[in-house]
Amino acid sequence: MAFTMRLNTDNALPRFDGDVTRYTVPPRRPNLMIPRPVPVPGAVRQFSGQLDRLRNGNDVLIYVNGMQNPKDAHRIAALALAGITRHDVFGVFNMPGTYVNCWEGLTPACLWDELIDYLEYTPLGPLDWTKPLVIPTLRWCQKEGTFGTDRIQCIADWLYPFITSPAVQSASALANTADSLIDAGTSFINGISSTLGAGQLLQPNNSNNAARLKDAINALKDTFINFALAFNAGTMNFSTGGLFNFLRSTHTAGKRVRILCHSQGTIVSSNAVDAWSWSQSSIMPPTQPPRPTTMYVMAGATPFWPPGVNLKFFTNSEDLIPWFSLGSSYNDDALKFFNRGKTFNSVQHTTARSGMTFNWLASHNIDEYFTSAFANAVRADLGLPPLTQDELNVIEADIQNQLDAFGIAA
Repeated sequence: MAFTMRLNTDNALPRFDGDVTRYTVPPRRPNLMIPRPVPVPGAVRQFSGQLDRLRNGNDVLIYVNGMQNPKDAHRIAALALAGITRHDVFGVFNMPGTYVNCWEGLTPACLWDELIDYLEYTPLGPLDWTKPLVIPTLRWCQKEGTFGTDRIQCIADWLYPFITSPAVQSASALANTADSLIDAGTSFINGISSTLGAGQLLQPNNSNNAARLKDAINALKDTFINFALAFNAGTMNFSTGGLFNFLRSTHTAGKRVRILCHSQGTIVSSNAVDAWSWSQSSIMPPTQPPRPTTMYVMAGATPFWPPGVNLKFFTNSEDLIPWFSLGSSYNDDALKFFNRGKTFNSVQHTTARSGMTFNWLASHNIDEYFTSAFANAVRADLGLPPLTQDELNVIEADIQNQLDAFGIAA
């Protein structure tokens, strides 16, 4: 939860909001790579044999989940994506609810997952028979207890461009200005010392002091940005900061960044990439992220996107959540209207899933989106052959069966 990246053990459950975990691909059934839980889940099965990651050295894939996704749902989704893409996927956990916000004060959201996970993965001896009764009840309590908080957090995240982004922009601009002044001052002092014949004595010290001062200023800037992201609009959300810190880590250095995001995760991803672009750009305003970035936007819920990204939208027409994009998830005209002056490529995939009927969130779940046009679009970008419809149907059923086994939705 600190203002640094927390990287977990591979394939582990995330522990805190904003945790980053790498999910890897086991070498079996090329269309489906998900460990199956028993009805009362025990420890995740260890993958046998040599891991077949098949990851492209030039790509890093990141998954950000939507609201109301507990830890088990996050891992099921990330492992499903690892299977679909035949690639390691780094999951950034967007925890249900929050720890504290200005509107509700302290919230018990984080305690639900801790208690449920303890019961799921800890043998209770003669009391094990109570798990099928207690765990679904606690899941229902978790959903009811965090939904209101998640709605507040989503609204705050949606308002990021108006409240927090200006602060991020100001901090970045001030740091850039300070760096320029330090460089100018160092050049001036070095010029004077060279003129006086003391260049060899003074110039190295000037350069070292200037570098240390610039490092301190940039560290202060990044700390301020992390604080602003964490307490955006008065609600604590470490997932935005977790993604921001991962993006600027060595894990993405020299690579193409591909962010696979769903629902609230689309807002989190947009905000984090915006902060990343501002924090590391020497051009104000930035025209693109520090590294080539493609965002696969499933059920996109924001109209605002950072410039220079390659956007690919996947929207089910029966889904209510993309309405919050004010049309941007459906057509390029609305996207351009809310992002005037920005440049990026975009592709729109709006589909009506077969057999679905409109009932507010009919086709919002991850099994619907992961097996839509998204699956073969991301595989094509990674140089993989398309999956057949039968293979997609198997993946969809397996995801849903696993979620049902845990008594959760995503």
